[in-house]
Amino acid sequence: MEQSGRDFLIVELHPIELLREGWQLVREQYWLMLGVTVAGLIVGSLAPLGLFMGPMVCGIYTGLFARMRGERATFAGLFRGFEFFVPSFIATLIQIVPIMAMAIPVNLILMLLSMKRILFWLGRPYSDLAAMLGVWEMTAIVVVTTVIIFLLSVFFGTFFMFGYPLIVDRRMGGWEAVKLSARASRANFGGAARLMATTTVLSIVASLFCYIGGFMVTPITLAAWAIAYRRVFPAVSAP
Repeated sequence: MEQSGRDFLIVELHPIELLREGWQLVREQYWLMLGVTVAGLIVGSLAPLGLFMGPMVCGIYTGLFARMRGERATFAGLFRGFEFFVPSFIATLIQIVPIMAMAIPVNLILMLLSMKRILFWLGRPYSDLAAMLGVWEMTAIVVVTTVIIFLLSVFFGTFFMFGYPLIVDRRMGGWEAVKLSARASRANFGGAARLMATTTVLSIVASLFCYIGGFMVTPITLAAWAIAYRRVFPAVSAP
């Protein structure tokens, strides 16, 4: 079932189906797309505040959109992402805010651990307070914090998932792309959130295999996002 939105469609998004189609999209050039993805992530991490990450992600989407048009992706296409340097950097800065907020629970855990050591060092009665933070209590804090971070990452990530594709596909500014992505994701929230959760879990599980697995599934997860984007934002015919 499709419903027309003002700038996008409201559609059914099924994560497993999208991942299967994502694999079909990159399968013919998988090793190239893997190389493009790894290189993009490495270059993107070289500068602070995601200065290069936005252009690199846009470059990866350039290759994915080429595949969707039946064209061959190229390694050089990765660096075409710098054509979208300003809007992608703006979009990245906007996304950093909730990401930094998600780090607060982690910092709280580190603060609790440090505080526990200090209380033990001070002796009684402070050491008695520290004893209350036992293994089970700290484990509970870690588990709850992990669940909260996961839910927050899925929630906020869902609203941003169409931002970079909009910058590449429709040549939108960073702020405009983020706003339209948020509107489209909200209208398609159920399917978009399931896709975000599924790809996040897949990446986490794959990363457990010496972290290399995380890189290997990234071209497929990004391809699934690209296909989801194209369903929500159909290709605009040239005039």
